[in-house]
Amino acid sequence: MNRFLAFALILSVTVLFAACSKVNSSCKSPDPLPDNFNAITLESSLKGWELYSWPSNGDNCDWRYTLIAGTNRIKTYNEVTSNTALSVTGEQQLKLLLNKLPVNEDILWVGKTWLTNVWGPGNISHGNLKLPAAAVIDLIKQHCIQKGLNLTVAQ
Repeated sequence: MNRFLAFALILSVTVLFAACSKVNSSCKSPDPLPDNFNAITLESSLKGWELYSWPSNGDNCDWRYTLIAGTNRIKTYNEVTSNTALSVTGEQQLKLLLNKLPVNEDILWVGKTWLTNVWGPGNISHGNLKLPAAAVIDLIKQHCIQKGLNLTVAQ
């Protein structure tokens, strides 16, 4: 009986490891940075910055991120997703974009619940805008701490 349990445990761990390490062959490389990316300089924003995220092409391989200067008005889905100047793909590119912000800038990373509450259910579609996995959020939080940026995540 003990041999069976040991075999079952080893088999379970092997299957779990294989599932977690499987590379999704449909994932492609991140989009290149915008042509003018190196020339972009970001000044301090009086009302902080808004960060939006959504899965690229509807999958969970790569995520798109858009950074928009905060204002007193609510952005539309179109404004968020078509802002090519400050839109990047993947966490590494997001870190490069955040590096362009001055120290002590406030960033509000908005999620689906926040969007539903602010945009109103059914009034304005938030489409596929949402937060990525908790591990990605933690990675970006740590990066912001290292860079002296004040990141607030609004679920």
